Amino acid sequence: MTASWALISLTEFIAAVGRPDVTPVAIDQAMTRIMETLDAEVSAVSEDDRVKFALGFGRRREPPYAQLREIANSEETEADIDSIGPCFVVRAEIEGTSRNLLFARSSDDFSTDEVAFVRAVGRVLGLSYQTRDALLRERDRASRDALTGLPNRTTIESHLEAQIMRSSEVPVTVLFVDLDRFKLMNDSLGHSFGDDVLTIVSDRLRTSVRDSDIVGRLAGDEFVVICEGISEIGAVELGERIQKSISRPIRRGVAELVITASVGIAQAQSADSAEQLIANADLAMYRAKQAGRARIEIFDTELRAALDRRLLVDQELRKALDLDELVLYLQPVVELPSCRITSYEALVRWQHPTRGLVMPNDFIPYAEESGVITAIDRMIVNKVMELIASMPKPMPIAVNISGRTFVDQSLVSWLEYALEVHGVAPEHLTLEVTETALMDNVSAAASQIEDIRELGVSVMIDDFGTGYSSLSHLQTFDVDGVKIDRSFIASLERDVRSSAIVAAVLHMADALGFLIVAEGVEEESQIAMILEMSRRAAPKPRSLQMLARMDTGRRSRTRLYGQGYFFGKPELASLASVSVIDAA
Repeated sequence: MTASWALISLTEFIAAVGRPDVTPVAIDQAMTRIMETLDAEVSAVSEDDRVKFALGFGRRREPPYAQLREIANSEETEADIDSIGPCFVVRAEIEGTSRNLLFARSSDDFSTDEVAFVRAVGRVLGLSYQTRDALLRERDRASRDALTGLPNRTTIESHLEAQIMRSSEVPVTVLFVDLDRFKLMNDSLGHSFGDDVLTIVSDRLRTSVRDSDIVGRLAGDEFVVICEGISEIGAVELGERIQKSISRPIRRGVAELVITASVGIAQAQSADSAEQLIANADLAMYRAKQAGRARIEIFDTELRAALDRRLLVDQELRKALDLDELVLYLQPVVELPSCRITSYEALVRWQHPTRGLVMPNDFIPYAEESGVITAIDRMIVNKVMELIASMPKPMPIAVNISGRTFVDQSLVSWLEYALEVHGVAPEHLTLEVTETALMDNVSAAASQIEDIRELGVSVMIDDFGTGYSSLSHLQTFDVDGVKIDRSFIASLERDVRSSAIVAAVLHMADALGFLIVAEGVEEESQIAMILEMSRRAAPKPRSLQMLARMDTGRRSRTRLYGQGYFFGKPELASLASVSVIDAA
């Protein structure tokens, strides 16, 4: 082997194996060319107590791995290799690794230059292995969840797509596992402990499933298990095993914490993608949550029909926005006890081309799930501002917005811009948001409320009493007031608990000095009872006219208002409708 030929061969070898994405096949091919350069009949790479690969024995002969390992680890320059015969041997360390490189030929001994050449090949191969190993480690890190080491969403979906493609032969099932009340525990006990719980749960999941199953973490407290060749009954039994394992007590100091999980199960259908299959299992899990948590639900035809309907409504809603099919209705809000109209609430309806007038309960939940709700909320606010700007004597109008819209970081700047564009004074606009939406992130919600109120826009908590907050949060959220949910007003006279809640809210409002709106007022007797609770009224009068003339005695700081069919039904929003309602 001449020096020039060795240089050319080494240069080609560097080009072949020096790429970060070099494959084992490419390394084999490059090693074969080195063998040709050296006229070698055998080459091998050994690592610790095994041979990683060996060339020169053809497809029909099994390489003598044990013998090659011994030769690679010895200092002998000659060896009798099975299937080859007596050979001269040269070896070199593959630098930066625990591997050794071996070449053997039967013709003659290796020269000093050839030994140096082999050592150079070892150095190049070492760099190649190190680069490739680092890349593989990086890819592995990128494919796994940093906290638990489980495959992440991207990896799970990739595995699932491959398995679905062959699901005609072997059915594919996904179990969607979601921890119950994990957010509450995480907020109460700290995120560090929450991370410990997630790590423990991931370990328990690994030991609960079959060897062939794949466990992954999607996000937060959401895990999935991918199973091949499992029946529906088998999937349910696996879900029960998972629940039992997860619910084992977790120690925290001297206390023990018990975590439960809700599980949704879905089996792949012919047209399902990986994303769709996971969404189906997620939907089944959500039904398990609704049924009381710590349950197992299976995605069935009923859920599939609901999903199809959700997709249809989502498409139609996006079209409705473009065609301006969403219309505003206004309902008056009156001051108590005078019953004077002081403002309105804007309510949205969908003028559907085939279904007629669709009420919000039949499309708002779909809009919230799909994310189109923010576009709807902003459209409503824009229409309300246009209406306010067109009033000869502007009156305040309240708009109920979703939690998703409320926490949008661009909301405040957008409101500021919209108020300026429409020329509307901020005190004429009120935003209403449910207490449940605020409780998703208390600190962020409190900050957003502060920023909105700094614009001059009022903020009200809607449907108060129906979520999972408490009266203490009225001190956390610096709002202008609350709207007592209609369910409490409807049962005010017959349910002691409802009257107690309403009384507590009124007393808290009195202490904090903000306004209260009683929603869903339908009877005069409800007004009298609310006023009596707020200590604005004397014994129940016989008529509203008498009520308005009564001396209310000691007046509280609470500004009390009512809204409901007793004062006026929602009317299609227009200047004429405002005038008619106001005149009434």
